[in-house]
Amino acid sequence: MKPIYTVFSLSSPDKPEDVRYIGLTSQSLPKRVGDLVSGSMNEVSSAYGTHLSEWLRTLQTRPLAIPRFESEHRSLAVLEYKTLVNRYLDSGRLLNTKPGRIGGQLRTEPMHEQDIPGRVVEDGSVNSLLQATRKQ
Repeated sequence: MKPIYTVFSLSSPDKPEDVRYIGLTSQSLPKRVGDLVSGSMNEVSSAYGTHLSEWLRTLQTRPLAIPRFESEHRSLAVLEYKTLVNRYLDSGRLLNTKPGRIGGQLRTEPMHEQDIPGRVVEDGSVNSLLQATRKQ
């Protein structure tokens, strides 16, 4: 069975519209959120000193995890992840410590369809594919 890639957002349960983190995982969403929360509580974890960890420690309950996109195709999930990071980056509230970092490249500028590494993409084809996938 192919893995399912999930793009998700985290926000405070009392402010779901205030997106603080965008993530991409092939794990189940509860497992990934659990790993983020436990890493934020463990002082020896490399994640402990991040802005995300500090925010997670201030919450009285687990963060609200909202799945935003699912696909068997990693390239589509990566594109959606980068799109969401870029959308919320301007708010100044996003806690991703490495915005848009996928495949070793740090991306802070807006992503475009032609920026998918290793693929030539015709104009509009990725958006059409994303829309078709969302309808399924």
